[in-house]
Amino acid sequence: MNHPAETAKKPPLLRRIALNPLVWAAACTLAALPGYLTDGGFFSYLMSIIAGALCGMWFVSLTVRMPHPTGAIVHLLAAVALVPALYASIEVVPQLLTPGAPRAIYTGVLFALPPAAGWVWITLLNRVINLLPGKPRVRAPLAWENDGDAVVVRFRAIPMRMRELTLWMVATIVATGAIVTTALIMFSTIVERLGPRMLILALGALFGLPAYLIVTALLRRRSVDAAVRVSRDRMWITAGETTHALRLNQIERLRWGMSSDYARLEVTAPGIDLALLVGIAKQADGLASELPPLPGRTLRLAETEGLEKTTSRRGLVTLSRG
Repeated sequence: MNHPAETAKKPPLLRRIALNPLVWAAACTLAALPGYLTDGGFFSYLMSIIAGALCGMWFVSLTVRMPHPTGAIVHLLAAVALVPALYASIEVVPQLLTPGAPRAIYTGVLFALPPAAGWVWITLLNRVINLLPGKPRVRAPLAWENDGDAVVVRFRAIPMRMRELTLWMVATIVATGAIVTTALIMFSTIVERLGPRMLILALGALFGLPAYLIVTALLRRRSVDAAVRVSRDRMWITAGETTHALRLNQIERLRWGMSSDYARLEVTAPGIDLALLVGIAKQADGLASELPPLPGRTLRLAETEGLEKTTSRRGLVTLSRG
């Protein structure tokens, strides 16, 4: 049973729906259906590609939120299972469908499968790259260091909120989908010669992987040096050249995500509305992009200052006023 305070802190239902990739994938699928029931066309192909990529993004985000190493194992198993699933969807299932509406609708599903599989494979590749020789297999976690009468943790972060990161992903999917759809139409003769299996590999190699690497590089270029210093009843947050100083009793809401791509710091106080993404920023060699837990003394003092603590299933600690 959920704690009343935790339930109250959940985002509004409409906001949770609006930020769910599966909802937008369903909307894109519905928008594409009329075209497939007639003669297909650019818009329907684009909607299917976007829907598939959104489904892949949802699944990968799900594995990231899982505890380590469960998430990585689920990600790997799904990537392997997609190979026979794609083969069956291309070579077996179409033969079982009668011409007309069923086969036309299934065509839309086929256009969605490659980008979904591509997102799963590309992000898995990124996980594998981090395990290659020459890179530390076990990265040391960020840790608090003594700093006089306070403790401090230093890290690299991207000044950005999660919703802005989501918009980056969606914009990338839309742009890449439009390019892929245009290429499929312009080079239809070559596409027919490639065959479906080679086509999936070609789309991933020529469009999916470069888009993922480019966007990741662009986001990481925005990384800044950051630090959080905590004393008995004060907190200093530095991002780039700017330092915000505040008392614990001034904090209206503090979010502290420790692990995975969701590691981040968000703080709201009078005159301060700051968000720092740590999970996707590149740290110094040998350091993991994970924040250490908030000091126990800080949590106890925050509670005495009227801040309620809630912890989500993915380890996001929220301190907020009731």
